[in-house]
Amino acid sequence: MNSESWKTNISKLKDFFTSEAAIISLVTAGLFFSSSVNLLYSDRLGIDPILVALFNILFIICESYLLYTIRATFNFWLYVKIGASYLIYLLLSYFLYATQNINNVAFDYLDISKVFRENGYTFNLFLILGLTLVFFFFDKYLKKSAFFLKSQVSTRENFFISQIMVSLFVTDTKFKSLLNTSSFLKVEQENLVHSLFSFAFLFILFSFLSYLFVKGISDLFRYRASLSSAFTISLLMAIIFNYTIQLGILLKGALLNRYIFPGATAFQILILTLLFFTIYLLINKFLISTYLSLIIGTILSIVNYVKFTMRGEPLLLSDFKWLKQFDLVLSFVSMTYIFYAFLFLCFLVITYIYLRKKVFYQPITDSWKRRLTGIVAVFATLLIITGALQTGKNKKIMDGVPVLSTLNNFNDVSWMGHATNARMKSLVYVWFKQATTPIMEKPSNYSKENIEKVYQKYTKLAAEINKSREQNIEDQTVIYVLSESLANPDRIDGVTLSKDVMSNITRVQEKTTSGLMKSDGYGGGTGNMEFQSLTGLPMYNMSTGVATLYTEVVPQMKVIPSISDQFASADRYAVHLGDAKTYSRADVYKKLGFDHFIAAAGTDEKASNIKKVGLFPSDASTYENVLAKINDKKSQFFSVITYQNHVPWLYGKPETVSGTGDQFSDAENSQLSNYARLLYQTDIETKDFLDKLSRINKNITVVFYGDHLPGFYPSSAFQNNPESQYQTDYFIWNNKKNTKLNYPYVNSSDFTAVLLAATDSKVTPYQALLTQVLNYASVDKKELTAKQKEIADDLKLIEYDIISGRNYISTTKHFFNKDN
Repeated sequence: MNSESWKTNISKLKDFFTSEAAIISLVTAGLFFSSSVNLLYSDRLGIDPILVALFNILFIICESYLLYTIRATFNFWLYVKIGASYLIYLLLSYFLYATQNINNVAFDYLDISKVFRENGYTFNLFLILGLTLVFFFFDKYLKKSAFFLKSQVSTRENFFISQIMVSLFVTDTKFKSLLNTSSFLKVEQENLVHSLFSFAFLFILFSFLSYLFVKGISDLFRYRASLSSAFTISLLMAIIFNYTIQLGILLKGALLNRYIFPGATAFQILILTLLFFTIYLLINKFLISTYLSLIIGTILSIVNYVKFTMRGEPLLLSDFKWLKQFDLVLSFVSMTYIFYAFLFLCFLVITYIYLRKKVFYQPITDSWKRRLTGIVAVFATLLIITGALQTGKNKKIMDGVPVLSTLNNFNDVSWMGHATNARMKSLVYVWFKQATTPIMEKPSNYSKENIEKVYQKYTKLAAEINKSREQNIEDQTVIYVLSESLANPDRIDGVTLSKDVMSNITRVQEKTTSGLMKSDGYGGGTGNMEFQSLTGLPMYNMSTGVATLYTEVVPQMKVIPSISDQFASADRYAVHLGDAKTYSRADVYKKLGFDHFIAAAGTDEKASNIKKVGLFPSDASTYENVLAKINDKKSQFFSVITYQNHVPWLYGKPETVSGTGDQFSDAENSQLSNYARLLYQTDIETKDFLDKLSRINKNITVVFYGDHLPGFYPSSAFQNNPESQYQTDYFIWNNKKNTKLNYPYVNSSDFTAVLLAATDSKVTPYQALLTQVLNYASVDKKELTAKQKEIADDLKLIEYDIISGRNYISTTKHFFNKDN
């Protein structure tokens, strides 16, 4: 840039800041500062609300006079644009207000008065327009007065309107909420200067963004592609898709007296805006970027809704790995959705072909420097966010990061699962937590020396336990049966069934070691339950960002301890009458040392005689494939997953079985009835399976459990007993002799220890550790003593070592086997 250009730009800046623009900025900044300081510091600084009221009056007078002074330049249409801007703001403000109340059953979307109650600027705007008319009335007197500013340079119209937009935001109730919950502004009184700088930063930021938005609206009406119009459309789409995404994971009701946590809406809109704006910057073509953004936003919203409807879980980052198995994904999607998606795509293609040479055909910007600057700014923002989340400790991040600090540090509800976190803290926040949180936090006492101490401790304990046990588990056949979605509906508040649909299973539970199992998911998570059951490694020690153990954790593990390892010299079978690609099971089972994988598709050993009950292979078909492989001459191990009761539930027999629930919709009652009928069949077929095993002349033990509840229950069903949402049934049965031990509530990771105790089987040092956890530190213990916590920490050390650590335990001998 040459010296003449510099002089020209400096002259323009000088003219700009000596015109009405400077007055507008000062007056708006005054209102911004006085309102902000009063809201945050009135209780400590003794700021009189009258002072704020006086400043507001000054603001009204100045804005009125500025309208009067620029009347010659902007004429009648200026007032039309101000009114239009006001209406646009009210519409967006109300839409955001409705979004934040999306889970509020009592919210009335048709109560238009909320639009004006949310914004206190309505009266001010009418005063400004009224005073402007008064100034016009006294026009000839004002022209003679030297007191009033004489307009030398016309104020830029977009800037003037953008400052009015800032004024609108300052008087909005959401601005008050932002100030009251922002850790960025909440500092101690002695740091008031810091706060003032923060206010200045916010004012400049809001002014800049408001200017871009107003200019973008202006460019859009002129069919002009520009960075401003790209930003405006990005923001508008972000606001809309923020709503559709949250609508897809709708769970009516409040949590901690809130329908969404502070900062959630702002954070998700920010990230979506950055995503869409990046697309514009990279492609530099307005129409195709807009269409691509629409497609991305629509797909995310629909897939998120479909997954939540089917499994009670939102779309997660780990789910994008399913794109490698796109044909399998499509098999779960209704043809109705595919048809509408095809129509939508055709509409976009046709309109693009028609419009691409008529409107917005020019590049968004000719300056590669502006594009690069924009892209760098976007990625810098994302780096700040990820850096803040990665450096957090004890699930808290440092204060002072706008929006994010408030959102992350406001009440940790991570233990309530991805659905609740996505609902209360936004789906995008859950994605960032998944991407930035390690699988396990490193224990403070993690070291090779401490791993050696754990090894020595439980090697000694294993020897003590084995003195009183006579059996070896590998001398018999063990069958783990994960029964899809099995959980007795009788435990759910308000549910009434026409008959007991699990009577046979209940009778088995009465005579065996049995009880309830804590599930880590609601409506989904089958693979996670199977992993924990086989390995003894609990998810509660891992990050809450982990969603799918088989795809996120297993691939990086060098050692995977499994009960199936005890059967290394026997035949090991995995049986699941679905597709072997699901959850990468084929690869996982190979890593676990299974010799055979029987599935409906994707393996060399395909299941036989598959018959459906409802929409999926029956439990009877699964059991028949297991029975066909049992060899009464040698020991075997089976990991079996049934498929019959998978979502969606559609089965009408017998009609005498039905169910209803308090506050259930007709659709939910219908699903409950269909599900109960499927359970009724499971109950019959499971009894028949056990009866057939009883007639086999070898020792067989069955570990039977449900993986999770079906996802159709409304949230109201768990209000009185929240734990019931994550409780399924289990029993451990033997075809020769049953022992009833007292383990009424266990984690899925406890099954190895329960199995060995129930069969009086010897343990490895690792299994001795699992036995201690079962007896002293499992999920049935609410408060742990120091000794119990030490046991829990020992397991956490070993789990971290083999998942995220240096695998020190592998340098020892025999920790995972009994050759000691």
